[in-house]
Amino acid sequence: MFADILEGIDHIWNNKFEEAEKIFDTKRTTHARYALHYAEVAFLRSFITADTQDTAEANKRLKAAKELAEGSIALFSKGQIPQGFPQMDKKEQANAYLDTRVVFGDSLYMLAVLQLTRDDKLKGALNMRKSWKVFEECLKAVKDQKDESFYNEELLRSLHFGAGFFLFAMSIIPAKFLKLVELVGFRADREQGLKYVHDCHASGGIRAPFSTLVLLFNNPLLPRGLATPAKYLKE
Repeated sequence: MFADILEGIDHIWNNKFEEAEKIFDTKRTTHARYALHYAEVAFLRSFITADTQDTAEANKRLKAAKELAEGSIALFSKGQIPQGFPQMDKKEQANAYLDTRVVFGDSLYMLAVLQLTRDDKLKGALNMRKSWKVFEECLKAVKDQKDESFYNEELLRSLHFGAGFFLFAMSIIPAKFLKLVELVGFRADREQGLKYVHDCHASGGIRAPFSTLVLLFNNPLLPRGLATPAKYLKE
């Protein structure tokens, strides 16, 4: 499944939005990951153009991806296979279930970004927290699986980027706000977050472009006001 997704991602980051949309459009009504990346095209376009119609379209697509993911998660959790998926053995079904949960987390934080930048900050904050909890649960599910080869590597990289983004983002919040952030359920861990992002960047794949953006942001960042600034300034 990831081969054509990767092709579409490559089109996105080479400014070939229409070619990317054609790939993701093929299964966006049945597969949550295709719906997510179809929405992602509009999400990135909305930040490039700053056009209200593009933002509305991105919001619409992200909500559709989130709802499709929620429906698929409900079926997978009951041992059922969503419509449009082929017959799968238990391992394949577990991978598809985890992937759909990761997609759900991704769609939530992208929606949250739109909401936080478009004066809907309460909904944005709630969706951001909900997204982190999804990634946190997915990390636990992977940790509880003793077979290290059980989950697809590309899927794990996608999960690690989502979790790493949150761990890093929370760590650059000024120290005076950090306790409050942790109190409402977030966790800050700059080292682990950057490790996840670095590994995702080095391995390539679906989230490699976004990983590059996070690293480009981090490298020139002067960590004033962080919880442990002296430690970070030594890096």
